[in-house]
Amino acid sequence: MPSKPVKTQKFGFSYLPNSPMQKRLSEVLAAGKAKVILLNCGIRGGKTTSAIAELIKQHYVYHKKPKLAWVVSPTFPMSTAPENKFVELCQSKEGSLILAKRASERAYYLRPTKDAPNQPFKVEFKTATEPDRLRGFSVGFVIMDEGAQMSQEVFQILQGRVMDNDGTIIIPTTPNGKNWVYHDVYLRSLDDDRYVVINGRTDDNTSLPPDVVKTLREDWARKGERLAAQELDAQFVDFKGRVFDHFTAASHVFDERDIPADLPVYCGIDWGYNDPFVCVWCVKWDGVWIVVDEYYKTRGLLKEHANRILQHPLHSRVKRYWADPSGLQNRREFREMGITTLPARRPDKETGPRWPAVRARLMNKLFAIRKAAPWDQQRSVPGLLFFDTVQNGKKEFETLCYDRTVEITDQGPKVFDRDGQAVDNKNATERLEDRNNHVIDSLGYCLFSEERVAMPAPFVSGEAKLGKEVKDTRTKEELHKEEMAHLLRPKDIFKKKPRNYVDPFDTLSGLT
Repeated sequence: MPSKPVKTQKFGFSYLPNSPMQKRLSEVLAAGKAKVILLNCGIRGGKTTSAIAELIKQHYVYHKKPKLAWVVSPTFPMSTAPENKFVELCQSKEGSLILAKRASERAYYLRPTKDAPNQPFKVEFKTATEPDRLRGFSVGFVIMDEGAQMSQEVFQILQGRVMDNDGTIIIPTTPNGKNWVYHDVYLRSLDDDRYVVINGRTDDNTSLPPDVVKTLREDWARKGERLAAQELDAQFVDFKGRVFDHFTAASHVFDERDIPADLPVYCGIDWGYNDPFVCVWCVKWDGVWIVVDEYYKTRGLLKEHANRILQHPLHSRVKRYWADPSGLQNRREFREMGITTLPARRPDKETGPRWPAVRARLMNKLFAIRKAAPWDQQRSVPGLLFFDTVQNGKKEFETLCYDRTVEITDQGPKVFDRDGQAVDNKNATERLEDRNNHVIDSLGYCLFSEERVAMPAPFVSGEAKLGKEVKDTRTKEELHKEEMAHLLRPKDIFKKKPRNYVDPFDTLSGLT
């Protein structure tokens, strides 16, 4: 920015705190004692708007120094919402507060105040996908938007950025289980007055129409009471018995990037109307499965879904569409609309309620292994990862739990239901909750059908008592032979067949 003085501007602002959460945040910042403020709010509770408004006030009301603020988001797509809100709030009744913008830095300069006419206030928008890039700066004010979706490492790095300036960090977020936000901020606030927690429910946002709040309640209630308590009431819910305990957003979600043009694309489809219809697009790049995009739509017609899939940029590269095999009529209608789907494959002798568990074991195995990153051979990544466009999938993998879990106690094994209550005289199972799992199902259809190998079960059905694992006495040769027996079809399945060939796995065969 030029060093010569620029025209200062009177601070004019259309933002007025209206909810209890927003009023409390203004009071805490005005007092100036809090150094970490957790805005623990339900979705659409107004937390990001409040934090951005208070950021602007740091310059025009509190004259914060150094005149540098950061807004950090988990991923690039998620950073557009706070940036757009910032630009909107800077349009004051006195004119725009923005003096200049540097698009290459994603930086904005706010007009200086009379006490420092040569010092515009700089606001930078950043992402937390590569935490080391946040090191080495001196910042006066930081917003960690949706901080619960970032890693503990990012929080610790940002604490170092404001330490020299006695700066402040605001964390506007919806909880994500009992992760570092709960342990490092919420619990610490109980005996450290530098840490403040301000709670807010979705219903507290008076700018939301009542019918919108009602619809949100109904939609989340179908996904489960615990998830609704977290997403709408901002409660710290312990998702006991998580199915995908290897999965973390920090390790398994990456910035979207170009994939080689010669890689085939594979899709999984889960039919739904009241429950969402879901389609996921996947590639296998140097041995790493990547979920590159998702389509997630509730209460839509099949024709609408088909049009969206046909118009998707990757449609011409899709090699196979795998779908829930129970939706025969849906598959027939899709074929008439120009999309041929195959029924997702089941493992041998594993139909019914155990099939989701078998698919989950495959995905957990992929989550746990490490491979060289296809785009950077010096970097290690999981065997299954997601681009940051797959937001619904990320939430499902973070929260899906087993219907019942087993804990070994001094009195022997005990079973607990999904709410953490002890269940007497019930056998432990691998049964998964049948809700909030639609991306998981569609991805499972695709991955299991392509891999065609069932993972060995940790318990032998009918031979293991509760909590007691059967000792595996099989030799390596026997294990290899058994694994080979799980191959559902020969690898030449997709070679050209005679014209009158009937595929026994394709339930559309013979239909006109």
